[in-house]
Amino acid sequence: MTWGASRQLLLAGFAVAVATGCGSSRSAEVPAPSTARPPSRTVTADTTGRAGEDMRANGTNPPATDTRPGHRRQVLAPVPIGQDAGLDDRVYAAVTAVDRTELAARGPGETAGPGVVVTVRLRNEGSAALDLDGVAVNARDAAGTPAPPAPSAADPLGGELPPGGTATGRYAFRIPRGDGGPLVVEIHHGAARNVVVVDLATATE
Repeated sequence: MTWGASRQLLLAGFAVAVATGCGSSRSAEVPAPSTARPPSRTVTADTTGRAGEDMRANGTNPPATDTRPGHRRQVLAPVPIGQDAGLDDRVYAAVTAVDRTELAARGPGETAGPGVVVTVRLRNEGSAALDLDGVAVNARDAAGTPAPPAPSAADPLGGELPPGGTATGRYAFRIPRGDGGPLVVEIHHGAARNVVVVDLATATE
């Protein structure tokens, strides 16, 4: 083999080596596609509802949910007039009297006509005072039609009820038009866990 032929063979081998090295370097720069799956994410919906606002008992509807986060009010089975029911732990509510009367239209939005005035009693056997301004009392007929309130004829509960104390308030409602059946009274409290329901068509002995 001549010197010229040997030189050409060496140059050809060097070119092949350089080309192979460049190809390997370029291949290393391209990452292989990842087959790993991203971690799963669990989203928990808030089904407890937002805290409601305490409302003074003047016939307006309070929020249906308990104002304490994570709780909902439980609507109790109807009780008769004169029977206590648990509004909350060691707090009891009852309707003790119902007076049918003719109501006058004295306040804004009131209408004159037949109505009822119910006396509501709250008894606190707990260890802490109860804010009576958080009490709300509503009325409806058996068909679910709300009974319009008559605040001018009412004397609602208010202030604080100390442990061991009893308080009463009076709430007036116009009887809804139509034959919707006897009225049902609902007693709420913004911080209580239950709704006390009283059927005015019944009475205890």
